[in-house]
Amino acid sequence: MDEKKPVIIIGAGTIGKIAYDVFSANDVVVYGFIDDAELIGVQIDEASVLGTLDDDSLFDVIGKDCEVFIGSDENEYKKQLLEDVKVKRQAMPINAIHKESNVSKTSFLGYGNLIAKGASIGAFATIENHCII
Repeated sequence: MDEKKPVIIIGAGTIGKIAYDVFSANDVVVYGFIDDAELIGVQIDEASVLGTLDDDSLFDVIGKDCEVFIGSDENEYKKQLLEDVKVKRQAMPINAIHKESNVSKTSFLGYGNLIAKGASIGAFATIENHCII
């Protein structure tokens, strides 16, 4: 993860909020969240819901000016969002790895994973994409 680039989190539910906590603990700036229209303006700690998936101006910064994380535990929805991010923005979701997790340097991590505080990934483990640990 390029810790100099801020992040936009798609999804302001539980997974998105946990990802926010991970990025904040790692001193990564979270620009805000993308979610449903009725949540626009809702404040989540120091970030807020900025807009919806239909707001192209928010997607314009993804990949170029900031990273993206898909904060959802609904697999079909994540697949759809992933295609949008890959095709429209030529970007891949980054991993959210808490600084107080233990990830072996010999493990392999795919993309879009959430590794929460206290989680442990052992030596030579393989974690595919979009896992929540």
